[in-house]
Amino acid sequence: MLVFDEAVQAGSGNINITNGANYQSISVTDNRVSFSTDKKTVTINPFDFAASVTVAVTIPEGTFTDLAGNKFTGTTGASGAAPWSFTTAAPADKQAPKVNLSRVMGLRM
Repeated sequence: MLVFDEAVQAGSGNINITNGANYQSISVTDNRVSFSTDKKTVTINPFDFAASVTVAVTIPEGTFTDLAGNKFTGTTGASGAAPWSFTTAAPADKQAPKVNLSRVMGLRM
């Protein structure tokens, strides 16, 4: 999710999302990119990535513009900013808890 300081709209280009082997390039006009009612929040819904991997998101200059047509400088704009990155959640714990009754009750088996 991206939160801008003013309303934005789709410009042109692709949002590039990768974790190395898994690469997704999503057009800013794709239905996986949506805008809030006030146009200040953009939500990107890529396909799922594996658990516990680092994901990098690169948004090129001009992918978004404000309503006056001024281009968003992107995450790799003139300032040389690094791509946005994060780590996906760890896998869900699907194992039921267990108890060792012999230890709890002081029994020797």
